Formats: sequence, C-alpha cells, structure tokens
Amino acid sequence: MKIKAGPALRSYDGRPSWQRASQLVRAAAAKGVSKDRLVEQLAREFLASVRNLGEGLGMWNREDLIQGKVRDTASGLIKLSQDIQPGEREIFLEILMMAARIHHTPTFQHQERVAALSLRVAAELGLASEEEDSLSIASLLHDIGKVIVPVRLLDAKRRLNHNETFLVKNMHLLFGYYLLDSIPFLKNAARIVGFNHVFDGYQPEGFSENAIPLAGQILSAADFYDALTDLKRAYKPPFPPQEALRYVSARPYDPTLLAALKKILAAGTAGT
Repeated sequence: MKIKAGPALRSYDGRPSWQRASQLVRAAAAKGVSKDRLVEQLAREFLASVRNLGEGLGMWNREDLIQGKVRDTASGLIKLSQDIQPGEREIFLEILMMAARIHHTPTFQHQERVAALSLRVAAELGLASEEEDSLSIASLLHDIGKVIVPVRLLDAKRRLNHNETFLVKNMHLLFGYYLLDSIPFLKNAARIVGFNHVFDGYQPEGFSENAIPLAGQILSAADFYDALTDLKRAYKPPFPPQEALRYVSARPYDPTLLAALKKILAAGTAGT
C-alpha cells in the first residue's frame, strides 16, 4: 500500500484525513503499512493546512483581526465527535507531536524537557492522577501553536517587528489553546495551556492570574525556567540555572510549587 499525499488522503466526506487518523491507521495496519510512516504523513498534511496562516498574519496590523482569524482557524481545523475511543486518542496526540517535531525540532525538544520537569514537580506535589494526565498532554503540546509561526521567525537573531513579535509571543498561545480546546478529550489540557503565559501578560479571553490552577502554574514555571536556560534560543544566550531560578521565583507562583522546583533542580533530576 503506497501512501499518497494531497487529495489521496482526503476522506469521503471531504474532511482532511488527519481528522480521521485512527480509521486510516487501522486500515493501513491491515495492509501492512507502518503506523509511524502514516502518522508522519498525516502530520505533514496537518502542517500544510496551516502553512500560510502565519505568513499572512505577519503582514496584518490589526491585532483584533489577527486574534479573530487565529481563533476561527484553530477552532475550525478539528471537529471530532465525542465517541472517539480512548485507545484511538493516542493517534491524534502522535500526529500533533510529530507535526511539532517536523516544523521546528528545537521547539519540540523544549516541549519534551518542559514535560519532564512538569511531571516531576507534579509528582513531588502529589497532583491528582487525572490532573497529572492532563498536565502531561498540556506540557507536551503547550507550544503546538508555533506551527503557524514561520521557522525564519523562530530562528531569527534580529529584532522582530511589532506584528512578528505579536505572532510569535501571543498568537502561538491562542492558536494552540483554541486548537486543543476544539478536541473534546483535550479540553482539560487546553485549559492548562491557556494559563501558560498569564504572567507574561497574554492569555485567551477569560483567563486570569487570579484563578490559575496548580497544574497551570506548574506548566508556566517549567516553561519559563526551560526557556531561560535553553541553549538553542537564537535571540539570547542561556541563563545560568541559579539565575533562571531567581527569575522564576520572582513570579507569584504557589510557594509549595517553588519549593518542589528548587528541590528537583538541586537534586539534578529535572531531565535533559
């Protein structure tokens, strides 16, 4: 069975094939096609569906129009039914993670490190298992919205103009939030992602730092710490760990969270 791109991967009802990935994977398995190979193809199709969005938005100068376009595009991309079986959900997560890896490997690696640190903090704090599961997904996909950001901007060493900065910093969060929120079984993870940049001053409508849940704080702190210490940020040198920790500690995170984070970092078990 040869996997073809484009129209050959469209379903009979016109939906992009990555929206019905579990059915395709089952059909491919019956014909001896590798699941990993098909997941990669479907991830590339997903990326193709959003490729021009970021390029176009970077030229706009109305922030309200940009926000509306991002919200409508993300929410319209995925309309999954409520009857997806738990065993099929992993396929959709694999497609989104593969898309992140293909689009920008350093961002994907950052997501993996943030997930490792977030889950260690969650375990230290005894976070409820259901909330920890949502945090696991949220941390692995918290930057999925950057698939709409052109790689040239993610790797830029120059100062970005206002529209480019707005796209990179603000719109990646909104796109990721609305995308995940449009998938019924990812709504809890989407809520955690929505709180991720509250302390940076941008968030979806209705999110406030006065009501940020513990899981949202964990992701925010882990993301902030890793961004500060990241060796692969083209626009800045990495912060030394202790200096980065001081910046994180200056934010109004839950004191027990900060204590857990300091303990984990001191023990050298934050992951690599």
